[in-house]
Amino acid sequence: MNFTYGIQRNTDSSSNIRSVFYCVYAPDMTWDLNNTTPWSILVCILYIASPVTALLNALVIVAVKKKKELRRNSNILLTSMAGANLMMGVINMALRATVDVLVFRRIQYICLLDVLC
Repeated sequence: MNFTYGIQRNTDSSSNIRSVFYCVYAPDMTWDLNNTTPWSILVCILYIASPVTALLNALVIVAVKKKKELRRNSNILLTSMAGANLMMGVINMALRATVDVLVFRRIQYICLLDVLC
């Protein structure tokens, strides 16, 4: 699979330069890189929240497994939700933050990774 990318610089009537990162094979996937401050804040939040989410959900799973009095049907349902949330924290949040960093650095194969997220 050969993915290509480009950086397009458009100038509008007010002569502001607009930097757009786009994927040729997926034209609906474009990233406007002018205002990247909110994205960098989001990446920092994701890198902090991902291990916290994983740790807290792992604690819920361990608590229900260790304590016999917590093994009720409602708590087993909560454990199942904690397991799904644990996978979201470990896989999806970390991968999303990594994709955002790769977009900032204009890495070539971002099209493939962004489709996975």
